Amino acid sequence: MKKSVHCKEDINKLTQIMIFKATKKPVKISVKTRWIQAGWFMCVAFLLFFSWTFSSLLQQNQIIIEKNQIIASLEKEKQAVEEENIILFGMIEEKDTIISIKTEEIEQRLESLDDFKQYIMEYVGLEQGSPAEYSAIASRSGSVRDFNLERGVGTENIDLDEIDEKLIDFQLELSQKFTDFDVLFDEIVERIDYIERFPDFFPTAGRITSGFAYRTNPVTYRYEFHKGIDIANNRGTSIRVAGAGKVIDVSYDYLSGKYIVIDHGFGFTSRYAHLYEFKVEVGEEVAKGQEIATMGSTGQSTGPHLHFEIHIWGTHINPTNIKNYFE
Repeated sequence: MKKSVHCKEDINKLTQIMIFKATKKPVKISVKTRWIQAGWFMCVAFLLFFSWTFSSLLQQNQIIIEKNQIIASLEKEKQAVEEENIILFGMIEEKDTIISIKTEEIEQRLESLDDFKQYIMEYVGLEQGSPAEYSAIASRSGSVRDFNLERGVGTENIDLDEIDEKLIDFQLELSQKFTDFDVLFDEIVERIDYIERFPDFFPTAGRITSGFAYRTNPVTYRYEFHKGIDIANNRGTSIRVAGAGKVIDVSYDYLSGKYIVIDHGFGFTSRYAHLYEFKVEVGEEVAKGQEIATMGSTGQSTGPHLHFEIHIWGTHINPTNIKNYFE
């Protein structure tokens, strides 16, 4: 019984708190001991709660920081992927542009060949289907126009290696076509050169007074073969070369008088005699139809005329039948 009273007295025991002031008497405050103990308990509990809360906030903040770092890293990776995609699509567009340009070039050349083919066959004299390369070019022309990089909506699945492969194949095909074109154009150039050099241009205006045949020489009265044709007109009439070529002789002899010899290549030469005035020199290149001299009556002649001869590999041929020798 006494113990209970003692506990009750301990509980109700007062604790005095004195507050000192500089100018006044100390103030005494009496507080029950149990309230002080309760206050300390609450302070400790608050400090524990605050520490736990602060620790939790720190952990959450750390988690947020780490998540932000992950997000930033993912953003960088995303940006890098987007930049790589831009570069890749730029490469694809560049390759497509190259293909487009090459395709346009090859199609333009094919169109040029198509337009020129009829002219070649009719004017140049190539037989249908010659050269063989032309048929090959024409047969493959469709593949150039059909060449395409198949890309659907899912362009992200584009295989650059496959594009490179197709581009290489296309470039090889283009290279082969250009080679074929070069072969064809070389033959065209050679054929046109042959046409320009072929001596079928009638050299002057006038009347044929003596043909390519046996006759009685009007000066010597001997019966002999006339190796060319005589074309009569006034002195000074323009003499033009029968085909493009090189002047290999400009000279004079007592039979032909003043004469010029032109080498046309391909085995053809032409000779112009009884001239009045020279217009060219030895070594000069002349174009078909170019004036080379004027008509005269030099040498063994009965009047102004041109004695015109054509030789093929040294053999005299009839100038009026020259078309028969066109290859």
